[in-house]
Amino acid sequence: MLDWSETLPQLDAWNAQSHRIRGRVEKVFDTWKRSDGVRRMRWIAPAKATLQVLLTAIA
Repeated sequence: MLDWSETLPQLDAWNAQSHRIRGRVEKVFDTWKRSDGVRRMRWIAPAKATLQVLLTAIA
């Protein structure tokens, strides 16, 4: 069984370090999803999906 008394403080420490950067990155993706139609990928292939994201970023 997992000991949560040790795990939760470690998780809180990790989140405290990365929450500022994560917030900025998530804001960009949220804007893309709301405004630019990236809610769904047009292609299934990873290379083509990457191309769609890059073209959206350029636009």
